[in-house]
Amino acid sequence: MLALLHKMNPKSLAICLLATLILVFTPFVQAAEKEAVKIIEIKVDAAVTPREVEGNSLNKVLDESWHVIQVKFSTEEELSEEVQVKFFVEGADSKKEAQFVVLTSEVTFINVPKGDHMAFVYLPPGSAQRYAGDKGKDLKDFNVHVDILQNGRLAAQQDKEKDDANWYSSGLQVNSVLVPLIDSPFWPANARRVNQIKAKN
Repeated sequence: MLALLHKMNPKSLAICLLATLILVFTPFVQAAEKEAVKIIEIKVDAAVTPREVEGNSLNKVLDESWHVIQVKFSTEEELSEEVQVKFFVEGADSKKEAQFVVLTSEVTFINVPKGDHMAFVYLPPGSAQRYAGDKGKDLKDFNVHVDILQNGRLAAQQDKEKDDANWYSSGLQVNSVLVPLIDSPFWPANARRVNQIKAKN
């Protein structure tokens, strides 16, 4: 084999080496493509409390709509061990002269099959009054950033609105306000729309 390589001219040798590299690395490239994650849509909307959990509250604010931040995404790997979705939601703290803050939350799914998926977090009415502008009505106009990690590796990231890069890392992060789907009154109605959620230890 070495003798044959010595007899080849430089151009033929280069072509031969390139072909060899393609054959060697193609399986690795294909494997990486199978792990691809694509964010399809980031959406903010009002969420009416499900009828089965409705009741008369002692405060009219609690009867107002929640806000839902939802992400639709797809995975190409046949079965991902873990897919973690991280939410960063722009907010303005009315208790601190509309100080810019970033509301954060995350959810981890396990044993995620190939295909399209959804992830949700919610902002309750009282917290919306504090962090979502004019009496909680401006959240739709605020930006949202989403990171998705697949098997521990950052696989996709996207903003709902175009903005300065890394805007979500410059504000005070508040991680106790957004409510995960599984802890919200919307869980029973949406349980079949999401993958298995990793239990917290």
